Amino acid sequence: MFRAVQHLFFKDRFGCLLDTLVQINEPPQAFLELGPDTSIVLGSSYFIDTQTNLDTNFIQFLVWDPSTDLACIDCIKVNASPKTDTRYTLKLIDQNGCEIIDAITIRVLINSDLFIPNAFTPNGDNINDLFSIFSPKGSLHINALRIFDRWGNLVHTLENINFSGEFQAWDGRIGDQPALPGVYVYLIELQNPKGVGLIFKGDLTLVR
Repeated sequence: MFRAVQHLFFKDRFGCLLDTLVQINEPPQAFLELGPDTSIVLGSSYFIDTQTNLDTNFIQFLVWDPSTDLACIDCIKVNASPKTDTRYTLKLIDQNGCEIIDAITIRVLINSDLFIPNAFTPNGDNINDLFSIFSPKGSLHINALRIFDRWGNLVHTLENINFSGEFQAWDGRIGDQPALPGVYVYLIELQNPKGVGLIFKGDLTLVR
């Protein structure tokens, strides 16, 4: 750390000459640490526990790049749920113009023909608003996708659809009306590129 000693001279009101030594220390170097690179399984999330010695009350500029699949784009510490390998970079600038940058790579591991989330929140905030399913290993053909309420009533259905990657299967509406919060049941019948039939069934929680 830089240190300097200044010899100061001054006079009091009686004309007496006084002097003193003042040591000036360089302020600590700003740091930003997002943590080591990590891996997650597709569909899970990772909490980026950002560490910095900047006073967060005086941060003038905060930007994540990219900002996709982050639970909060204006937060320093945030949950990230990328669907593919992603390198997130965070830039901070404080009121003195001090700029610091750090990055973290989150690798996404794929271990299934189809990933199906167990909850979604169709509340219009553009975060997890749709019930989307994911095909990480290539194209799939949906023979039928059906969603039932807890009484067994069919509330949503799709048939004969080819997709790869992300497919937005339901917006949380029954006809023209928002579906009630609660637990629903999905039944998905599909074929993989080799023509093998696959059936997926499970619970889906709708939260508003």
